[in-house]
Amino acid sequence: MANSGPQVGILVGSDSDREVMDKCTARLEELGVEYEIETRSVHESPESVAEYAGTAKDRGLKVLICASGMAAHLAGAVAGRTTLPVIGVPIAAGALGGFDSLLSTVQMPPGVPVATVAVDGSTNAAVLAARARPAPTRRHRITSVWVLLATVAPELDEWAAYFAAGASKRAAAEAGIPRVVTAREADDLLRAAEEFVTVVETALGLAHQPALDGLPRPLRLGASDSPPRPGAAAA
Repeated sequence: MANSGPQVGILVGSDSDREVMDKCTARLEELGVEYEIETRSVHESPESVAEYAGTAKDRGLKVLICASGMAAHLAGAVAGRTTLPVIGVPIAAGALGGFDSLLSTVQMPPGVPVATVAVDGSTNAAVLAARARPAPTRRHRITSVWVLLATVAPELDEWAAYFAAGASKRAAAEAGIPRVVTAREADDLLRAAEEFVTVVETALGLAHQPALDGLPRPLRLGASDSPPRPGAAAA
């Protein structure tokens, strides 16, 4: 399914910082946001931090949260190696009570931003990370629901592929690729799918067969029933 796996990556500079980040992970769980958390020190293992930051986007992460104390260079080092949004959490540690880590995290050069929250402000880091994620596109929303339905009801698998193909055609039309499908035809297909998805999201116990004219038609999901094959004429 689209957007599966962790979307938020959390790095802490030492294991002792994890206690502060417990509020962050708890809030992410409340918000239904998947995350991963690892301990990597930018001073003791800079290559490991660089590898994590450099591969984060390819691994599907959308936002990174970095928490460290005192000479808190972790967030800045990560921000310099990725184009993903980076949120810094200064940790209160040492004689200065977090003031040094706050300045180390927030004072970044132009072009390498770190969105810094308050000292030990891990809860706000979670909220900011959840808001910073890209919103699901119309295409992802439609295809994701259809893939879910196909998992629950295998007889809908061909329809899932059908609407995924329609969404891809729409993307091709927008990119100006000729002789695939017109934007209007793809919009008609997606509009019908979107209406059906709305019905499914409202009541998963009731499904409708989307027709290309945009009018949903009843679809029985009994064991002996199966939907018409993609491309077949609507009844």
